Amino acid sequence: MQKLPEWLIGVCLYSPIAALYSAPKAVIYASKLPFLGPSHALLSNSKDQTPTKSTDNKYAVLNGQTLKRFFNFLLFFFLLIQIGLQSCVNSRSLANGVPQGCDRINDSLWMDKQPLLNLDYWEYLGWTQRFYGLHSAEFKSAFPDTTGHGETVRVFLSDADPVLQHKTYFVPPKRMEEPLQYVTLAQLEAYLVWRSDRVYENMLRAEKLLPLPSKAETAILFTIKDYLSGKYVAFTPDFNKLPPIPVYTLPLEVKHALSQNPEAKINQPIRCLCSYEKPEAYNAK
Repeated sequence: MQKLPEWLIGVCLYSPIAALYSAPKAVIYASKLPFLGPSHALLSNSKDQTPTKSTDNKYAVLNGQTLKRFFNFLLFFFLLIQIGLQSCVNSRSLANGVPQGCDRINDSLWMDKQPLLNLDYWEYLGWTQRFYGLHSAEFKSAFPDTTGHGETVRVFLSDADPVLQHKTYFVPPKRMEEPLQYVTLAQLEAYLVWRSDRVYENMLRAEKLLPLPSKAETAILFTIKDYLSGKYVAFTPDFNKLPPIPVYTLPLEVKHALSQNPEAKINQPIRCLCSYEKPEAYNAK
């Protein structure tokens, strides 16, 4: 994302004020501009249209033809201002679209303020369980393997435990606020896709660009890919109205380290990166 130049922002914001302030004098000057054509007398106090100065009014009475020319000129002028302001709003909406809980690194990249916590991943596990089921392949593949770390909580996965929330604990509840551990690269990447989907879903709902599902469709899973391709509740989005998509990724050094061994698990705090992509570019991937 490119940041709008400050000088252009200033022109867009202050041009209307300057135009209103100088409008009375501009009426007189506009009639003398060559591209507006020959003008009749601006100031008239007699029938023969002889230019004179008025003693009662600073700018006297405007000739109708000159007034028409002036307002045509003014309309064109404010149209240019409107175009500039629209460009300003669109650019600043991208520049100021800071992902929640992130710090800016540069004009197009942000990073989490704090490392991923066990609590963040636990939320993902709870959502996966609700949508796919406790014994689904999706939930089992997302559940971290804590074997050998002394933190296995398999008792919570027992069917005898009636509390579904317990079945998503992969560390004891007292450790939920600690940095995320025991998660592989594949699990992390699946989590980040899920995170991007949930953030964009909330953005679309806030801007009323996502149709509310019917009662029979409440269990339909929203993904960015399905939405952009028109597969989500048979709705075809208007790409011209869509906001940019927040895409969460791992730092390259973390991804490289974990990719050396598919079974490797994170053992240090990780802060994710976030950048925005245009819907067209995301859909083309």
